[in-house]
Amino acid sequence: MRLLKKYWLPLLILFVCFLLYLPSIFNELTYFDDYTLLVKNKSFISSSGNLINSFTEDVFISNADMYYRPILTISFIVDTVLGNGSTWFYHLSNILLHTLCCISVFYLLVSLGYKKQSSFLATALFAIHPVLTPGVSWIPGRNDTLLALFSLLSIALFVKEVKNDQRYLFLLHSLLFILAMFTKETAVVIIPVCLVYYFLVVKKKSVTNLLPYFIVWFLAIAVWWLIRKVVLVYFSTNPSEYFLKAGVANLPSLLQYFGKVFFPFNLTPLPTIMDTNYLYGLVSLVIFLFVCIRYSDRKRFVVFGFFWFLIFLFPSLFTHNFSLKIGSDYMLEHRLYMPLVGVLISLMELSFFRALKVGLNGRFLAYSIVVVSFVFINLRYQLVFKDRVSFWLAATKGSPKFAFAHLHLAEAYAVNRDYTLSMTETKKVLELDPLILNVHNLIGYLYMAEDKYDEAESEFLQEINIHPNYLDAYMNMGILRNKQKRYDEAVSWWLKVVEVNPYQVRAYYYLAITSYRQGKNEEATMYLSKIKDLGYPVHEQFLKDIEKQF
Repeated sequence: MRLLKKYWLPLLILFVCFLLYLPSIFNELTYFDDYTLLVKNKSFISSSGNLINSFTEDVFISNADMYYRPILTISFIVDTVLGNGSTWFYHLSNILLHTLCCISVFYLLVSLGYKKQSSFLATALFAIHPVLTPGVSWIPGRNDTLLALFSLLSIALFVKEVKNDQRYLFLLHSLLFILAMFTKETAVVIIPVCLVYYFLVVKKKSVTNLLPYFIVWFLAIAVWWLIRKVVLVYFSTNPSEYFLKAGVANLPSLLQYFGKVFFPFNLTPLPTIMDTNYLYGLVSLVIFLFVCIRYSDRKRFVVFGFFWFLIFLFPSLFTHNFSLKIGSDYMLEHRLYMPLVGVLISLMELSFFRALKVGLNGRFLAYSIVVVSFVFINLRYQLVFKDRVSFWLAATKGSPKFAFAHLHLAEAYAVNRDYTLSMTETKKVLELDPLILNVHNLIGYLYMAEDKYDEAESEFLQEINIHPNYLDAYMNMGILRNKQKRYDEAVSWWLKVVEVNPYQVRAYYYLAITSYRQGKNEEATMYLSKIKDLGYPVHEQFLKDIEKQF
């Protein structure tokens, strides 16, 4: 009973998070990164033996990606092993991670010196904020919740260690900083956040006390950078000028992001700068600056919170999808996960928040109206992530000029055999961006479904000519040749696929079946063994038929 009385606020946070996001457990895949991470890479994430190997692979296990996210991959391995690959289990883990992050926000705010009740009320806003919905309802969004979990606790422990000078807090901070770095490179901004707190907020002057931290920070970043450099061969082929150009082009999104913190309306799973207005951002910034200047006493805390917002959001400006043109990137809303904490810190310095108490009073009534509104918007926004078509329909409505969204909606229609709707969407894609990755491959697939093989071949080869490293086009060329009974050519296309990505189990299935049809039983058995080695089942009758051939 004493423990319950002591920890009732964190337990209440846990209850609120689970209750709010419980509907998302029944969501399906959106086919935006989650299909690749969980289905295409199932052979890798199904084995607990790959926990260590996660540190030697890029995030998509492709040998051709620039993102290094070993902790994210490890989380998928744990979920796949424990949940037997069930989609609901991944969603359950996302809710649990969000809950832990909310409790960490509460712990951080209390560590910064705010009262428990005020910290709880601020944390409740964080827990239900609609702009964070993708971080919970969309499975790959957990990358930012994992980052937030380690970052929040790392910073909170730094705050407590500065106040209490206890060595074990330093050791825990160091461990969490390392975990954050191997979750997402954005973790590097933990350092300036800690330094601003040290010199600006608590007004410390001694640099000597920070020496152990500098050593740990430097060594952690150095080890992370060296491992990443060895693993990401692809990264060396993409000069930093691309990211600098992307950062400049994406700079206006800062204002748009800020607007979504205070006016989370018209949210969309794939927002772009060109389809998002600046009005909410301008209004939010003006009001925020006015109330912070007029109604806050500790300006250094306000500055610290605003700095937190900017520094944690800044690295996301330099992300770039190389299948898109610079300036047309999507600015995902769940990237506000950590920056939102900074805004809350600034707002907690206002007289409104300092005087906010649960009860029958005007302040709490205003707060309650915001909470109810946020919950309503959140629940509606969760529906966007319930399945593939819902996700991409919402993406095209929210970003009508974004070719990438129309392309994926076309794919969703094609999978559902709505070929007419799919072809209509591909025409929109060609109008918006004729060189975008996969559009010609998809059109080729639609032609192939209608047995228009010459048109299909033309589209597949056009895709390969524009994007020579896109393996799906090679896969489909093999399927086309197989339909034309040109089996040797089909095999050569699929061999190109597994040469680049040895975990591509679908290619091995095709190779095994085609070899079997050609009477090449030894080759078929070899490919089947490869499938079994990757942890996938092989139909028993298929094995028996091959054995009879011997």
